[in-house]
Amino acid sequence: MFDRKKLILWLVATLSLGNFLIWQATSFFDGKLHVYFLNVGQGDSILIRTPNRQTILVDGGPDDAVIKLIDRYLPIWQRQLDLVVATHPETDHITGLVDLLKLKRLKVKRVLSLLTEKDTAIGRAWSDELAGGHYRVDYASASSDYNFGDVQWDTLYPLNSDDTAANINDSAIVARLIYQQHQLLLTADASSTTEATISNIYGNTLRSDILKVGHHGSKSSSSDGFLQLVSPAVAAISVGENGYGHPTKEALTRILSVGANIYRTDLDDTIEVIFTNNGYIVKTNGQKEFYSQ
Repeated sequence: MFDRKKLILWLVATLSLGNFLIWQATSFFDGKLHVYFLNVGQGDSILIRTPNRQTILVDGGPDDAVIKLIDRYLPIWQRQLDLVVATHPETDHITGLVDLLKLKRLKVKRVLSLLTEKDTAIGRAWSDELAGGHYRVDYASASSDYNFGDVQWDTLYPLNSDDTAANINDSAIVARLIYQQHQLLLTADASSTTEATISNIYGNTLRSDILKVGHHGSKSSSSDGFLQLVSPAVAAISVGENGYGHPTKEALTRILSVGANIYRTDLDDTIEVIFTNNGYIVKTNGQKEFYSQ
């Protein structure tokens, strides 16, 4: 017997699914570069979607929150990460990466990591994961560069893969993302010591539209000379509830002094930067916040 009610429910479900897939397609495949500073609490995690549908994940935060966030900002059929970057083996940067790779819910093609290891539980877990993973592992140096269509990943630091520092933060990967006339500088937990080193080497080429502020706004990062050289229009701070006083008043004052607009994941939630041919838009919670040509 014909069941009219079931047919109506089936049609509604089919139309809803169709609308959802159309929304996903138009939302995610818009031909633009999207960079998400994910709100993972007191830690770093940055998701990048390129115009030609490739994906990069930089760090994974202090727990497995990054897994749900990736599902939110990648379409349901995008189950691949073209590059995963672990800037350095600190708990607030790699814990989520270990969890993510162990789950194997996403195919990972390539990992960029430090050759330097850290003898902690999470540091050993990360080293074990790299040793047993089914992906290519590159150990970072200034020659670790990748092209994703019109988007270039340019590793600036460490200069050589076997470079080490007494403070693991000053061994961390510093890189810039270059897209057309735009540049985004990612500084991990680099202190003023590393800032001075890369400033001396790269000079005015460090000038960037967007700066991922070093070490969650620590007073030992974001030095005056470095900020003046970078001269960012936007400064993104990945930070959560913490006992360190991050971001510090000293760092915030220095950042404001160069005219940067400050965004913080603890106040603004996930920060999205959308790069277009004409400029870029910064959004928080889906609202347009800042536009620059």
